Amino acid sequence: TVLRWIGFSGHKIDRDYLDSAIDFTRRQWLGQQYQYHTKNAIAMRILSKRLAKISEVMFWTTMVVVAAKIAMSVAAINQYWLSKGLGLFATWLPVIGTTSFAIRNHAEFEISAQRSLSAREVLLGYNRRLQELQKTNAPLSAIDSLLTELTAEAISETADWLEIYEVKDTEAG
Repeated sequence: TVLRWIGFSGHKIDRDYLDSAIDFTRRQWLGQQYQYHTKNAIAMRILSKRLAKISEVMFWTTMVVVAAKIAMSVAAINQYWLSKGLGLFATWLPVIGTTSFAIRNHAEFEISAQRSLSAREVLLGYNRRLQELQKTNAPLSAIDSLLTELTAEAISETADWLEIYEVKDTEAG
């Protein structure tokens, strides 16, 4: 399928054609996947940091609210709406903080970011190898072998990602 996609079927294969097929593979397949994994790693890291920050802010805000509520009680300040408002905040801030903490840990954004960075490096390695084959005017069999290896790697990587998200989908809680 990959060989047909890049045009290895039904054409006379000369050096120019091989070079254009390699360029196409590097640009359309490897280049786009590289860009995807770069963006995914950045997005996952940013999301993880934001959720961690929300958890931390909610924790410290809860501490301030509880301290204010205690101070009002000790000072015998009887402001009904302020007291009730602080009580409501003291109840909901930890819920929000715990929820963002749980989402961050359950989704494992850092692990997804690292997997994308690793996949990106593998793609970069294949890109370099294809470039070397192109520079050295390698025979069709070497290019075919590398594309077959790349295809197997892509299938394996996709299956690994799918398995991770299927496990996440079936985990209890």
